[in-house]
Amino acid sequence: MKRIIGKKGEDYAAMFLQKNGYRVIHQNLYTRYGEIDIVAHKNSTLVFVEVKTRKSLACGHPEDSFTVYKYRLLLKSAWQYVYRSKYRGLWRVDLIAIIMNSFDEVEDIRHYSNVNF
Repeated sequence: MKRIIGKKGEDYAAMFLQKNGYRVIHQNLYTRYGEIDIVAHKNSTLVFVEVKTRKSLACGHPEDSFTVYKYRLLLKSAWQYVYRSKYRGLWRVDLIAIIMNSFDEVEDIRHYSNVNF
């Protein structure tokens, strides 16, 4: 069930990015350090996106589950992608937090650009 919710959240996030002028390059890209949910591009900047989705706030906001540890793994994955692709431009890490209702529709979506700890 958790994976299904996560996958739906990632799909909603990809649509959200596209509607806001991003070009989605990859979804669910695996590296030796873990998975990058979305790799996108906008305004000459490569964007590595972590998506956090919840169906209720009983366990806190989705953003709360993006820990320093998970951030560091995503950063390592991003560095590996940049190195292997020989990308030489600007890049950043973003977070998209989604809350869905009981009908699996987006109730709230928040985009945090250039996150860091």
